[in-house]
Amino acid sequence: MPTTLQRVARWLRKKYPAKKPVRVVVVASQPGLHGVILWNEERALIRITRSSEQMMAETLLEEWAHLLRNECPLPCDDDHDALFWAILAKITKEYRGE
Repeated sequence: MPTTLQRVARWLRKKYPAKKPVRVVVVASQPGLHGVILWNEERALIRITRSSEQMMAETLLEEWAHLLRNECPLPCDDDHDALFWAILAKITKEYRGE
């Protein structure tokens, strides 16, 4: 995993820990996707498509926001509902130091 992505993953695990173990991997190709998160009751897997380090870091932030949204007790009818966007905004602003 590229150094920047490792740093972002460590930062997310420290600042926004998930309830379950999360594995982050970089894959050569996922047609039509920059990233995807797969989870079950026990763990989560975030797959990031290899690209620029900045794009992979931003993608990891988004996939982590999906993970945190999924862990919320409020029902989720849409993958990109208002709560998801609020979580992503909070994480992204803090990551960027804004």
